[in-house]
Amino acid sequence: MNGSRAFGKQLWKIFIVLIIAFFLPVSGFAAPQFGLGISITDTGSEASRMIHCPIKLNPNLRLEGSLGLYTYERENTDIGDVDWITLKFGAYIVQNVYEKTDIYYGGKLIYQENDTDGLNEDGFGIAPTFGFEYYLTNHISVGGEAEVYLMLIDRNGGDAKEYGTESRLILRYYF
Repeated sequence: MNGSRAFGKQLWKIFIVLIIAFFLPVSGFAAPQFGLGISITDTGSEASRMIHCPIKLNPNLRLEGSLGLYTYERENTDIGDVDWITLKFGAYIVQNVYEKTDIYYGGKLIYQENDTDGLNEDGFGIAPTFGFEYYLTNHISVGGEAEVYLMLIDRNGGDAKEYGTESRLILRYYF
């Protein structure tokens, strides 16, 4: 139980130090460009939605935080309701591959909390990520993203590991 929490806290500390050491000094003194986005991921039974907040430090470096909230009320069953929250923070190297098209790759730290019918679980994880973005205008982009994740989850019955893949379509607006 405390093992996954301690590991998660260590991951966050390491990730923050890496961002400070590698990304911020390289970004120079140019003003960062902020954005807002929404994504849809097909989870099999339902589509989950996330809100994204990208920050372009310069044309080749981007940070992005994401928040996902998922509530599912089950009617006429013995299984209880589901409440799910996911927080993700990623750092990416961005490369322009053709006129209005960028690819990006990097990694994410993940925190996830799930409450299903009174059974609570939370966990930390990492996810190498690859994506692309096509700019419809100077401010609006549409793209896709894929990640492979590894989660260490603290469940009521003990610790567990979970891994898998996720893909999503993302629409972003840059201010």
